Amino acid sequence: MEQLSHLMILPSTDEELHDWLRWAEENGRSFLKTTAEAALIADLKHYNLLRPVLLELKGVAETGLTDSMCGRYRLSRRIARHKPAVWDSRCEVR
Repeated sequence: MEQLSHLMILPSTDEELHDWLRWAEENGRSFLKTTAEAALIADLKHYNLLRPVLLELKGVAETGLTDSMCGRYRLSRRIARHKPAVWDSRCEVR
């Protein structure tokens, strides 16, 4: 394990995600905000477990593929050949 420890990243030293995590903690919706808060206080082992998911969330947030009302993936953009999804007031696909 000691050999791998030099490859692991702490949240405070993660140049790729640290600023985005701080932004998400302050400005994100509930899921993103809670995930960013958890990542920022995570220990080394758990942060590195979360890191691939955080990178994916960052990519999704930057491409704008979420529904502005519900924060879910816009199915009509992700699967262009299918009928666009219609969201009801409970943020469920009808």
